[in-house]
Amino acid sequence: MTRFKNHRSEENRFKKWKERDEKFIRMNGLTEDKIKLIYDYDRMIFNSDHRFYEHALQPSDNFLNTYVIMQQQKYQQ
Repeated sequence: MTRFKNHRSEENRFKKWKERDEKFIRMNGLTEDKIKLIYDYDRMIFNSDHRFYEHALQPSDNFLNTYVIMQQQKYQQ
């Protein structure tokens, strides 16, 4: 099963992680502009990973039908 099986829970996890991350970064003196750049980059990576795991790793809709047809043909021979 894919890591991104539930978008809402992954989104919440990302937000909590970013809140902790940004708090730490602010405490260490990074400017808001740089924090925004880091957030935008992290969001871009999160979205990219989400698209990949959501679409690339899901079996196609007709996978089961294709498998059943292949098995039937195998036994008919």
